[in-house]
Amino acid sequence: MLKKILGGILLENKSRLFWGSYIGFWVIWLIVQTFLYSIIIKLPQFTSTYDLLINFVIKGVVWLTLTFWLLHTFKKQLFIERQKLFNRNFPKEFWILLVIFLTYLFISAISSKHGIKLINHPFTTRGGQLLGIVFGAGFFEELVFRAGYLNILLTKVKKWSAIFISTTMFLLIHLPVYFVSNMNISAWIINILTVLVIGTLMGWIFTKSKNIWPSIILHCVWDSLTFLLIV
Repeated sequence: MLKKILGGILLENKSRLFWGSYIGFWVIWLIVQTFLYSIIIKLPQFTSTYDLLINFVIKGVVWLTLTFWLLHTFKKQLFIERQKLFNRNFPKEFWILLVIFLTYLFISAISSKHGIKLINHPFTTRGGQLLGIVFGAGFFEELVFRAGYLNILLTKVKKWSAIFISTTMFLLIHLPVYFVSNMNISAWIINILTVLVIGTLMGWIFTKSKNIWPSIILHCVWDSLTFLLIV
């Protein structure tokens, strides 16, 4: 009886840690984004590579710290063990998605711009901060939401429930950026739908491959071409 009670307390504590970490993460990221957008990037000296490096480094510190904490704290509740997260399993579904992504983005770029046109100054603020927003987002976000939160949820609920929950969490963490960047309603709708689709596909390919590399690569491809091709 005592063993069952202690087991229940442990489970409850883990659940609190799980959701508490996410809520704390969301608040911290709102503060960070508000600070960066409202103060740093408006200063004249932070208009090219400086703000890029600041965004990249800050996001790296915050998101990688959370990833390591999740994988350590919930190491006995992981669907895929830490040592097996990075492997060489690239199923055919990954290659199919990669072809679909490339085809869709190039067709979108051609149809909207009547040809392929790369963005100017890709490593500055005007160019979309290729390193910080594209590669940083693809790598850091997949570690937190697929290797971390989804990896834990897959041991608690059914696959599609876990994917849906983690995708919703993935969407909500984007809201701080939307709040501070003064996006209009149409931009909100487009971005929300895009994040939901990408989050669902990345979650699905993660469960299919049992490898974090496919979702990282697909995410980076999507973000980088969206910026570079001015889709």
